[in-house]
Amino acid sequence: MGALEFLKGQHRTFREFFKKLEDERDPREQGRILQLLIKLLVIHTEIEEKHLYPRLKVANDELRELVLESLQEHHVVKVEIDEIEGLVPEVETCRPRIKVLKDLVFHHVDAEEQVVFPLAEKACGRLALDDIGKELEIETRRLEEKGTRLLITIMREEVRKKSGV
Repeated sequence: MGALEFLKGQHRTFREFFKKLEDERDPREQGRILQLLIKLLVIHTEIEEKHLYPRLKVANDELRELVLESLQEHHVVKVEIDEIEGLVPEVETCRPRIKVLKDLVFHHVDAEEQVVFPLAEKACGRLALDDIGKELEIETRRLEEKGTRLLITIMREEVRKKSGV
């Protein structure tokens, strides 16, 4: 599977999980859904930053600027996840933060799918994107096996370093 198709599939999953989270009324189930969503988001940001963005960054100036913007959006998403993590399992108290996270994620996903991905396809070509897709799939499986706790700890360290805390 190509990189863009793989990432679009993850994007659809985010939308489904946010919808499930909004529809669910059982607080324990909300907490479980939220934890799964956070795991998916953390893995997604990691694989994009490690395997896709470095290649897009050197493809051309326009993609370089878009990647830098995407990295900043990832940072803001990570900060929001870090804040939400401290409030779970009290999903009701973090509902406004979840709304902000949803808006951030949907904005980022829409920008990628409408602007970044078409440019990436032109700049990199199908073969290169297929190779990146294989790497994304392998890295996703590796990170899933590694465990969410460790990923979130690593993410928190990155957030603190970038924020100067």
